[in-house]
Amino acid sequence: MTRGRLPRNILYNFALQAWLAIIHLLFIPYILHNLGAERYGIFYLTIFLSWSLMFLNFGVAQGMVKFVAERSEGGNREELLAICRNGISLSLLFGLGGAILTWLLAPLLAFSILNITPKLRWEAFWVLGIAGFGFFSNISWSSFAAMVRGYQRFDWVFGIHGAMVTIQVILIVCGMMMHLPLPALSILYVAGSFVAWIGFAIAAWKLVPDLGWPFRWEKTVIRKLLRFGGWWSIALLAGEVMVILDKIILGNLLSVAEMGLYLIAAGIAMRLPTISHAIQQAFIPTAAQMATLASP
Repeated sequence: MTRGRLPRNILYNFALQAWLAIIHLLFIPYILHNLGAERYGIFYLTIFLSWSLMFLNFGVAQGMVKFVAERSEGGNREELLAICRNGISLSLLFGLGGAILTWLLAPLLAFSILNITPKLRWEAFWVLGIAGFGFFSNISWSSFAAMVRGYQRFDWVFGIHGAMVTIQVILIVCGMMMHLPLPALSILYVAGSFVAWIGFAIAAWKLVPDLGWPFRWEKTVIRKLLRFGGWWSIALLAGEVMVILDKIILGNLLSVAEMGLYLIAAGIAMRLPTISHAIQQAFIPTAAQMATLASP
């Protein structure tokens, strides 16, 4: 049963990545045409910062996937609840910390580091600040999504994540049709991310109806999550630092308009590693469950 889920879960992951790629390829030309290269580059900062600091989760979501998968097949119920509650609490804490870091960096990036036209610097400042809310939302719902992945409900992941991105694009397009300023478009993008927050939270409570009040601080459980996630976080940090430094250095040397065009090409190129990522995400909960069932 557990082994048989793996091909299906991989297919759901591939379907999700394919849908995300299609959405971006269809609507990026329209968004770029309406905003122009420089304003698109500034707007893309919302998307980039909302996701690029995910290493600040310190591998908690990956640890939750593993430990939830191990205990979802008849394991210790109290341990399962402790993992879920403490993982949610840590994600909210790290999300708040990352949001504060983004707010603190916003004026430095907008007025000093990035090569932005003076008349657009204040817009860039607000866009960067709003990106902090996007990061908080993304890192918060990642803990609920980890529970769903731990139960190997990748069909739900496909539906919720796919719906979030679709709604975000629809909101942005509607905002541009209404000629809203860049900060307002960023707010619409972040608002769309809360669709995933609500969807994954509902899914998590459906899978674990006795979750109750999801906030706990238990040192032994927190230490366990961070010990497993720490190694994962180191590998993720190495890659993300290179990606972030790449954008900061180029953002200082090039105009934001040139950066906007570069980010489109970079975003398409970054879709290639999603093949291995789709397999990896499906393999971890399956392997964890199989190891648990095989142990005496």
